[in-house]
Amino acid sequence: MVECHSGAMAELVPVDPDVEAYADAFLVQWSAYGFDLSFGREYLPDQGLTNAAFTVHMSPQLALLLSRTLAEQMEAYERNVGPLPVPVSSDVDREGHLHDPE
Repeated sequence: MVECHSGAMAELVPVDPDVEAYADAFLVQWSAYGFDLSFGREYLPDQGLTNAAFTVHMSPQLALLLSRTLAEQMEAYERNVGPLPVPVSSDVDREGHLHDPE
């Protein structure tokens, strides 16, 4: 049993190892009705996400909870392990925000 973000307890469900994937890049798209989080190996400014491995579709409410949980977990990680450097490139600034190169 593990504690969920809401404080409720839940049982872990085994994950099929064939479903796991590694990502070096991601793309977030949204509409009034949902969010799409696509993960892949490379993001090219002129082409977008290339070779997307999978996309997760979710409600705006779940996307909000996910973003809060990730922020909380990253803060806890950095408190325990130390700050993580974010590589600066032509398409990512020092805070990790993606932008179009000028």
